[in-house]
Amino acid sequence: MATLTKAERTRNRIIEAAAPVFNRKGYAGTALSDIINATGLTKGGIYGNFSGKDEIAMEVFEYNKDRLFEQIHQQVKAVESPLQQLHTFFQVHGEVIQTFPEGCPILNTAVESDDTHPELKKRARAAVLIWINYLKGIIRQGIQAGEFRPVSSPDRYARTFISMVQGAVFMGRLTGNQEAYEDVIHQIRRVIDLELVNYNGLNGKIYN
Repeated sequence: MATLTKAERTRNRIIEAAAPVFNRKGYAGTALSDIINATGLTKGGIYGNFSGKDEIAMEVFEYNKDRLFEQIHQQVKAVESPLQQLHTFFQVHGEVIQTFPEGCPILNTAVESDDTHPELKKRARAAVLIWINYLKGIIRQGIQAGEFRPVSSPDRYARTFISMVQGAVFMGRLTGNQEAYEDVIHQIRRVIDLELVNYNGLNGKIYN
């Protein structure tokens, strides 16, 4: 692994320190003074590494997104069965989101940037599409492995599942009641078990 330069280390320090601030306050609510307070750097130290708040916000979003995806992916890829992977995704999604005290960075960004920041909205949309394609890939692998029925539209299931789980995150955050998330996960599991699972293809193995 290549050694980071001092400038690269400083940029990373700014991004890591600013990440929870942007996620909590949003783009509009985050001021330069907030970034200065979070990093302990001067205004010159900030602008010596970034052109302005816009560039920091973009980098922060990518940092939060990558952190979220990687934590989920690491646990999903630890199991081999596509059915287990699908169940694991939704289980660990909620657990990982809880490591972000300010809430889901993708959902937060999507809600705030809907009419206010086209570039952030574009990035949030791309992040959701990555998730949809990720689940679609798992469903397709399950079909090829004989664990799932040959459904006509893996994409429809992937979109529905992501819509449900993100809605659950929103409700849990808004109401402070995490049971809302568990209720939705239960419903997703029911859909998987009733509509996707090919019990003949599992050769008698049932995964919980």
